[in-house]
Amino acid sequence: MLIDRSAGRDPAAADGVFDDVRTAERFYANLGWVTLPTKPGEKRPFLPYADRRDAGTVTTPEEAKRWWGISPHYGVAIGLGGDGPTVVDVDSAAAGAALADRLGGTPGTWTVDSGSADPDRFHLYFETPPDLPAAAKITPWHAELEFRGGGGLIQGAPSLHPSGDRYRWRDGRSPLDLPLAPLPAAIAAEFYADAERKAVGTHRSAGARPVTAAPPTAMTAAYRLRVEHLPGVCRTTKRFLLGEFAEGPDWNGRLFRAACDLAGNGRDDAWAEAALLLGAAPWDAAQEEKALATIESALSQPRSPAVERPDFAAQLRRRAL
Repeated sequence: MLIDRSAGRDPAAADGVFDDVRTAERFYANLGWVTLPTKPGEKRPFLPYADRRDAGTVTTPEEAKRWWGISPHYGVAIGLGGDGPTVVDVDSAAAGAALADRLGGTPGTWTVDSGSADPDRFHLYFETPPDLPAAAKITPWHAELEFRGGGGLIQGAPSLHPSGDRYRWRDGRSPLDLPLAPLPAAIAAEFYADAERKAVGTHRSAGARPVTAAPPTAMTAAYRLRVEHLPGVCRTTKRFLLGEFAEGPDWNGRLFRAACDLAGNGRDDAWAEAALLLGAAPWDAAQEEKALATIESALSQPRSPAVERPDFAAQLRRRAL
């Protein structure tokens, strides 16, 4: 749930339609979001952001009165990540389709239409999960679909767009209409993946599969989230990586097939080996040596991604209902 940080601050709340920037800024500040003024039609604040971002300094009522008192036409920039929101910036119909395809639809959350007057361009606001890695902008699903988080800024409604129109809350998707939704797990996973790629770097030998993430060392919540959203990897492989078959039959065969699937989907060898060992959970040195030999054999040559087998048992259970 969104934390109420309005104690001791200006009591402005979401009881208007946000046609006035100063009222809207007070609403954002009361949520604990960092806000800064922007000149009409511009997207960057004309005051330093880095220090306020790092300290999480929220604009006081006195500062707001002074800054936005200069001109009622000034816009409001919102700091992202941390105590602020995480925003998905959709810039085209194709980007919106890519988002809906990945998530099974467009999430129901606070939505701001761009001042460009293009209905396919909009911002989706989400609550930022604790400890989400910072990234001002990443575009893992589509070039015109930006995931914008810590370190970044977004122009808030009802600021003026360079076109001369205003950013506006979409009908039925304003803070008056529904709560701020949590960030979808699939999007959060991309922030973790981005942080892992940055930690690893991009240096690799010629012909090696590209580095995709830092090798995991423990079955952490971040690792589980990453596995659940590995693109292209079949469900059985994901279950193996999460340790569901560590005590079951055909342990070595399942390990080999999971390794082949990871290789076929382009996972780099170091990440694949570490994740496979976590899932296999060999109980002694001899078993670990056997597992490493199996992994090496699977990764030693080009492989094709696994084909998901139908879950006949699940189909029979559904038919019986």
